[in-house]
Amino acid sequence: MLATLEQLQVPLAVARQQLGITGLSVAAAHNFRDKARMKTVLREAGVPCARHALVAERSAAESFAGTVGFPLVVKPPAGAGGKGTFRLDDGAALSNYLQRYPLRADNPTLFEEFVRGTEYSFDSVMIDGKPVWHSISCYMPSPLEVLENAWIQWCVMLPRDITGVAFDPIREAAREFGHVRRITRRYDQYIHRVRITPQFAASDIPWLAGKN
Repeated sequence: MLATLEQLQVPLAVARQQLGITGLSVAAAHNFRDKARMKTVLREAGVPCARHALVAERSAAESFAGTVGFPLVVKPPAGAGGKGTFRLDDGAALSNYLQRYPLRADNPTLFEEFVRGTEYSFDSVMIDGKPVWHSISCYMPSPLEVLENAWIQWCVMLPRDITGVAFDPIREAAREFGHVRRITRRYDQYIHRVRITPQFAASDIPWLAGKN
């Protein structure tokens, strides 16, 4: 049983479980589908991730902003393709966001530290839990920057040569956690954000590439 969309991975895992088909477990599907849960799992495993919090009330949002500082990124915990994602650059932007999108206890919003760097996607083919093929691509520029600037024509570059040491940290993270959807390499050269997704495409490439 196979599906390309991120939103289908959890129900697909449930169907496999009920039918007795081997594959991605329901727990593992939730671990990548819920972005807050994913970051918690990775941080507990020793992988550096952007600081984050699930926020359901204004005071918690203001407290997180005071601790982490601006800019912040806000998004739905189970979003996909950059939709519903915003960057808040200051307190005024935070106030405007909270007024436009009131926080709810039954549907909390994911607040994240904004990390600057170069974003890569590591895509692989796995057989019996072992990677047998992989490629590395670079987002130019980041998906969030594209969403914020309608004039930008987004592209994904696949380097001709990915054997150099510059890609070693990316491969190391991928070997540790399997299929890695997106890795942000900070300007200080340390891997700082890892996202794991068992799907074919990373961000909503057809939509982003054709939005102009």
